[in-house]
Amino acid sequence: MLMNSLKPAQLQRRGARSSQCATCGRQSRKLQCKPSALSGSHLLNDQCNVKRLGRTPSTRISAAAVDAPPAPGARDLEQQQGDCNSFAWTKSWYPVFALESLHPKLPQHVDLLGLKLVVWADSKGTWHCLEDRCPHRLAPLSEGRVEGDTLMCCYHGWTFDAGGACTRIPQLSDAKAAATACASPKACVTAYPCRAQDGLLWIWPEPTAKSAAIAQATPVPGLPSTTQFTPWFVRDLPVRFDTLMENVMDPSHLPYAHHGILGNRNRPRTKIDSVNVDAQPTGFVYTRSLTMRDKPVTFSLSYAAPVSVRYYMQQERPNLALMVTPTRPGWSRLFITQPTDFSQLPLWVRLVLQLRNASVALRHAMDTNAVLDGDTYTLHLGERALPLSVGIGDAYIRSCYMPAPDDSPVIAWRRWLGRHGGGALPTCSPADAAAMPPAMAKRDALDRGGQHLVHCKHCQGAVKQVDVASAVAAAVGVVALFTAVAKVVAVAGAPSAVEAASTAAPAALATALQGVLAQPGLVQAAGVALAAAAVWVGLQRFRAKFFYEDYVHAFRDGRMVTKS
Repeated sequence: MLMNSLKPAQLQRRGARSSQCATCGRQSRKLQCKPSALSGSHLLNDQCNVKRLGRTPSTRISAAAVDAPPAPGARDLEQQQGDCNSFAWTKSWYPVFALESLHPKLPQHVDLLGLKLVVWADSKGTWHCLEDRCPHRLAPLSEGRVEGDTLMCCYHGWTFDAGGACTRIPQLSDAKAAATACASPKACVTAYPCRAQDGLLWIWPEPTAKSAAIAQATPVPGLPSTTQFTPWFVRDLPVRFDTLMENVMDPSHLPYAHHGILGNRNRPRTKIDSVNVDAQPTGFVYTRSLTMRDKPVTFSLSYAAPVSVRYYMQQERPNLALMVTPTRPGWSRLFITQPTDFSQLPLWVRLVLQLRNASVALRHAMDTNAVLDGDTYTLHLGERALPLSVGIGDAYIRSCYMPAPDDSPVIAWRRWLGRHGGGALPTCSPADAAAMPPAMAKRDALDRGGQHLVHCKHCQGAVKQVDVASAVAAAVGVVALFTAVAKVVAVAGAPSAVEAASTAAPAALATALQGVLAQPGLVQAAGVALAAAAVWVGLQRFRAKFFYEDYVHAFRDGRMVTKS
């Protein structure tokens, strides 16, 4: 494996050379590299299926000269098909759901690479995936029901087994006619390989009939077997796959887009000593050496095609694991967890982590969703400034100005797409431009309820608990309020109080008021009513965080930021 270690000021474009593939004989362009003692291979090997895709010499990706004019025919580089180094997007496993969010009796619709699919579990709890369309009248099977080991269409009752074969047509009473119709290929539904692993449900987006063997032999890009991890956070985002993947690979935006949550824009900038990018057809590893508090720190980011991004800080096991699944044009599904090797941790640290995992809903509402709200709308609007017809690889780089070493992982991602992405990434190709939805209103783009709550049993449970607590607080407040009012009315109706009110003498009114306040339990009842009202208001504000919370960067410091 080839690797370079360059100072930021030394980053420059290397000369290109042409090499011939030993497998197919095609000529391919490579950037010249120099060997280095540093290597990120261990970060990539545990995530890439190198046996399936093959290993080739790595490519050094530079961060300089990205605004140079394109060479003649350079855009065609992204559109070449059939290169043996091109990544096959449909020959991989993609996460689609957190298993804990699925109900075995409830079929679920899912979009994957533009495909409309349905997942469901049979009587043994084994999950299956079919095309979400009944061949009879094109009704969505995800609206149907599970009957034993079959999926029934809710429209006319046709049933299908795990392989997509039709097993029953209720409208045909003649057994022979029914058998003939069920055996027809026109009555079948396309099935896709499906697998449950590491708390996620994975789908292979090629029909089972064509790819069952290779899918079975291909490992899921999961986590090490000795690793425990926090419950998966899942959220649908109105951002294209290439844009969202670029975002999660860009650590330099954290102190600005996520000020006060993941960073601080007012702190001195961390010194970057060196930047390294090691690229292969199966992904790449970005490493940078930092000086933090006068101590050297190594930060690494690895991308394993097609979905996996891992963050490493001074260790070989990831501190943070993210996966991005392309669902449909303009949308992606993000998965986040924090892997931990519990066997290497002291007992007290394990207890702290387990306590933290017990407050999953609180962390999702107050932390993770707030992080994503910080730049989702920015990405949603920004990606519409550059049409898909321009391209998502090298042509995209030339449309932006990225002169800093911090831009290296973004450039690495875009160059990897241009050289190994095959030029036809589903949901992000020029053909998908017409299917891109128009720009959404900010409230819709940051809809936590529709994007995350529907996928998270922890947050759903928290909302139910908040609703129960709110109802109790409201009931207690109403009872306390009526009690206080009843006591006031009882005192006000006394002859002395009526006489004081009729004379309107200040002394008499003061005496009457003292009599009211002297009523046993009145102050306590009023206090309980006020406390219950405060609790109810607080619960409603907390409940709103599961559905929508506006994010205004100008107010992130607690004060209005004015432009000079």
